Amino acid sequence: MPWPEVCSRGAGFRVAGGLPPVPLEDGGKGSVKSVNSQGILLWLIRKVLPWAALLAALYLIREIAAGLLGKDSMLELWIAWMGKAQVTRLSAIIFGLAGVAYGLGQRALRRELEKTLAACLKEQRQG
Repeated sequence: MPWPEVCSRGAGFRVAGGLPPVPLEDGGKGSVKSVNSQGILLWLIRKVLPWAALLAALYLIREIAAGLLGKDSMLELWIAWMGKAQVTRLSAIIFGLAGVAYGLGQRALRRELEKTLAACLKEQRQG
């Protein structure tokens, strides 16, 4: 994550990438005096809080699922859930076709990359 860029003119603040402003010692001439701690705290709350809430929700869902199924570990929970899963012929065919389509796409990308690299190598050898 990049740090704020320091502007050489103006009011002495420049925010890049949504980061908190950094006050400058000499009114925007380039040297950093101190970092606004309140701005950093607000930035951390704004960036970290959604991820922390997501992790807390996932942990809560895991604990509820484990409690309802009477399992202690995630491995036991996964095995119990997969043991009850119904795999039909249609879902297996769809999954297989998706894998083949992915492989064909990757092969086409690889061949295109090989052509591009060959052309670049040829240019480099000639120039």
